[in-house]
Amino acid sequence: MIDSTRLPICGPGTWLTNLHGLQRSTYRKIHLRVDPTTSLVVAGVVTSCQKHDCQVLGEVLDVAPPPPDTVVIGDGAYDRRLCYAAAKLHRTHLITPPGKLAVLHPGDDWHARNRSIEESRFLGRPNWKLGMHLTQVTKNDYFSLMTREAESQLLAFCASQREAFDSSAWACFGAVSEMELAATARYLAGVEWFGHQQTLTHVADQLTTFNFEELSQRVDFDPGRFKGMLQARLVHADNQVAL
Repeated sequence: MIDSTRLPICGPGTWLTNLHGLQRSTYRKIHLRVDPTTSLVVAGVVTSCQKHDCQVLGEVLDVAPPPPDTVVIGDGAYDRRLCYAAAKLHRTHLITPPGKLAVLHPGDDWHARNRSIEESRFLGRPNWKLGMHLTQVTKNDYFSLMTREAESQLLAFCASQREAFDSSAWACFGAVSEMELAATARYLAGVEWFGHQQTLTHVADQLTTFNFEELSQRVDFDPGRFKGMLQARLVHADNQVAL
């Protein structure tokens, strides 16, 4: 499994930049390859935020070359010719969902992608993606080895932000992935009981251009569960203050 996440860069003056919106927050990207059998990170490459995921697949495979015939699973960002070429060079098999309007192409370089397109057409795109459940399982496993701990940190962070909101703190919060943090910000920006809607929208816009529906599907964000857990934490905090 291969994917990337954000590494925020924080320093003096960061809060002023985020508060006044003078420029977008600065960050790096770390591209990771995770072994699905052990959920351990076996390779990583740090790049600038401008580097697209598809441009780094070859570098990640170079760091720790996988055994021949290894299946490499990635999201739609890796549905690019150079990614299939990199996988072929390392004698691995790349599985990634082709676009909805993807078409067949002649040539050996497109063999794996053509097969994915034909299978998705035959089975139906939703059913074919169910067969790719390992992508989400592995992805969630990597972030979920810390999910229970990270989820607790995220809930505590959001609870503290309701009373004393600090947009620079969102740029520096690294307990969850960038997409998970963006989904949280988008969700909270859309509810009235939390407050700070306008500032949260600005925070989410700095993290991603995806809307909440797209983000919730990408990271499997459950708004009902999150709302219940966060509100329970807020009630507990209010009771502690009252005591």
